[in-house]
Amino acid sequence: MCAANLVLATIGFLEPELFGRVIQGLSEAGPSSNILLACAALGVMDVAADMAVSLAAERLAHRLRFHVMGLAYAHALRLSPARHAHWATGGLMRTMWTGADEMFGLWLGLFREHLSTVLCLAGLLPVALFLNSVLGAVLAVLALVISATIDTKLPASS
Repeated sequence: MCAANLVLATIGFLEPELFGRVIQGLSEAGPSSNILLACAALGVMDVAADMAVSLAAERLAHRLRFHVMGLAYAHALRLSPARHAHWATGGLMRTMWTGADEMFGLWLGLFREHLSTVLCLAGLLPVALFLNSVLGAVLAVLALVISATIDTKLPASS
């Protein structure tokens, strides 16, 4: 799954470069058929990698969810009979199941979307600096300004 996410991040770098070459070819005599075929192949590869990441993320998130639910049931079964007699076990199980469902949503979002985004961001700045050092430096300054001005605190609930 990490390899497919790496492919998605790589495609995120290659698409703008190929698109720029297509536009440059349109301004001249017309884009070559090799560039157009490369764009088409890249698009097909993007769809295939996205499908592979989504399927693998779904399967991994479900496996993790069922593992956590199994641990929750094992924990409930290990509790003493006095605990079961004094407090309702259903509330504990509902809480554990809700937590497993929420963790499933976090895992699925992380593995399906955010991992490829982090990989893309980690490689964006060096590639931008390599392709065009002036615009790469502008990108670096903008990234620093944005990271310095973002307020990470959550708004207070009223």
